[in-house]
Amino acid sequence: MNDIVKKTIIDTINTNNINLKRMPGTDEYTVINKTGQPVLNVVNGWDYGIYSVKVGGIVVSYIECNPDAPNKTPEQIATLQIVDACCKRHSEIAKQRMLMEKLTQKDKDILNILNNTGAVKQR
Repeated sequence: MNDIVKKTIIDTINTNNINLKRMPGTDEYTVINKTGQPVLNVVNGWDYGIYSVKVGGIVVSYIECNPDAPNKTPEQIATLQIVDACCKRHSEIAKQRMLMEKLTQKDKDILNILNNTGAVKQR
């Protein structure tokens, strides 16, 4: 996999929303862009040792490997880095959602001002 393609895929993961579908032995991540369209699909077949990356339906990578094996090919390393980026981003989003649920009204007002999503009267 080209390093520019890998970096762009990881950047896309890190700046967009991710949906997770869990199945026995497999996690499937779908990256949703800002317009709500799925752009990237990553399969983490952790129980089977099968991993894949698709962009817009185009297969970028499909590998079979043991992630703990010492001698991985560059393609395997790149694919596993993409899988790892999905796992981390999904965890990050879940943590943000949990924290958002605990916001007080004062916290919401502060975030609205800082994010410029709504004016709050000065107190």
